[in-house]
Amino acid sequence: MNSNILNVLKLLLYISVFSTIHSSCTKEIEIDIPPSKPKLVVYSTFVPFTPPQPKNFEVKVYATAHIFDTVKYPIRDAIVQLYKNNEFYDTINFYPECDCYTIPEMFFAEIGDEYSLIVERDGFETVTASSYIPSKVEIQDTIVTPIAYIDEFGSAFSEVEFSFVDPADEVNYYEIAISDISFDYEENSDFYEISTSDNLITSQSYYPDLIRFDVPFPRSLLFSDSGINGQKHTLKVYYYPGRYICEISWIPQHYITVHFRNVTKEYYDFKTTSIQQSYAKREDILYGMGEPVNVISNIENGYGIFSGFNNDFESFRIDSTVITY
Repeated sequence: MNSNILNVLKLLLYISVFSTIHSSCTKEIEIDIPPSKPKLVVYSTFVPFTPPQPKNFEVKVYATAHIFDTVKYPIRDAIVQLYKNNEFYDTINFYPECDCYTIPEMFFAEIGDEYSLIVERDGFETVTASSYIPSKVEIQDTIVTPIAYIDEFGSAFSEVEFSFVDPADEVNYYEIAISDISFDYEENSDFYEISTSDNLITSQSYYPDLIRFDVPFPRSLLFSDSGINGQKHTLKVYYYPGRYICEISWIPQHYITVHFRNVTKEYYDFKTTSIQQSYAKREDILYGMGEPVNVISNIENGYGIFSGFNNDFESFRIDSTVITY
C-alpha cells in the first residue's frame, strides 16, 4: 500500500479513537507518592580536542526532585574531583558563567586514558563514575540530497548519505546527529529531528514505532555494530530543513554539520533509555500511558551519565532549492 495512503488511514484511525475516548466517561484518580531521599544527578560527556568546535571538560550536578516536579535543582557547592588513570588530576571548581564545574584552561581527554569522577556534597551519598574515549571512526563518501522526498503535507525532506568502516573484533556503539553549522553540544535545539529507514537503526528498541506519529523523531540516532562488525556500511538519514512559501515553495539556503560519534556502551544505554522514557511520558491516545522506563546510569549512588565519546563531523552549505510537486 502506498505510504501516503497508509499514513492518512492511520490519522483517520487516531481521530476516530480520540473522539471515542473523549466522549466516554472519565474519572480522575489522585495518587499520593511520598518523597524519597534526594540523590545527586551528574551529567558530563567529554571528547578529545576536535576543531573547529572543541568541547571543554564540564560537569553539571543537580539534586533529584519529586516525580511530578519538572524543575531542576542545580548543586553549586559540591566537591568534584577528577582522576586520570587512577591518579588524582584536579579538583574542578564551579563557574557561574557556564553553570557548571569545569577546568578554565580547557582540559581535553585523550584516547587510551581512563577518567574517574568523585562528587561529594553534604546531605547526599558520594557518587562515583568512570569512563574512557573510544577510537575515532571517520565519515566517508558523504552526499547531501536537498530534496529526497516530499511527504503528504507537501514538506520536503533532505537526505544525508555517508559510509563508515566499523573496526573489526570489537563491539562498537554509534550515534548520528545533524546540527546547525554552529552548535552547542548540549543544546538540544541546535540539532534537527532525524529519521531513517535503515534496519540497523529502526530495529533498535528506542526508535519510535510507525504508528506513534504523535511523538517526534529523536535528535540523534544510536545503534550498535551488531551484524556489521568489521564491515563498511552506508547509512541514509533524513531531516526537515524548513521551507518558504510564496508563489513557489523552496528550501532556504542553510548550513549543516553531520556528526558521527563512536560512543561507549554506558552512553548508548543512557541515551536510548532516555529517549524511551521521554516517549513513555507521552500519553498514547490508542494505548494510554506507557510503562515507566528506568534510565540506565553509570553513576554509582546517583543518576546521570559520565562518559566519553569520539567525534567526527563534516559541514556543508545547502543551496536554496525549489520544491516541485
